[in-house]
Amino acid sequence: MRVFQILNDEVLIINDKKEYKDSIANFKVDSGVTVELPVKSIYDDLQKLPVIQYKDKAEEWKDFPVQELETYIDSVQTYLDAKEKREYVEPTEEEKAQAARQQLDAEYESEKSSLVDSLTTAILQGDTETQASIQADYKDLESSYAESVAALNS
Repeated sequence: MRVFQILNDEVLIINDKKEYKDSIANFKVDSGVTVELPVKSIYDDLQKLPVIQYKDKAEEWKDFPVQELETYIDSVQTYLDAKEKREYVEPTEEEKAQAARQQLDAEYESEKSSLVDSLTTAILQGDTETQASIQADYKDLESSYAESVAALNS
């Protein structure tokens, strides 16, 4: 589906699965458009009955397709990228610390799970030498994890 709609000071652009939605003012920033935009635009490739209205003018029915609107639709990824950049907020130090802790915990749990699986296999096989090695690796993992947590908390 392809849509270019302006209603109630809001722009909606859909190009297949990509969707951009924002105010006219923000759309102008994201797109770099300097021309006057309609105050109303109802345009899609299903109905193929474009209606466009500019400020202080009557609605106009246009022939489908309207190349200018097709160009806007084709450029939707550019607007999405610009919007993302415009709205990006640098994470706080607390959020960065929380993300680092979550990453550390995930890595720890993954390594621990792998060791548990290996130890279970060694126990089932009666391989006491491998069991001892895995238990030593587990102690090293616990020590390393504790040091990393302390470093994050300081």
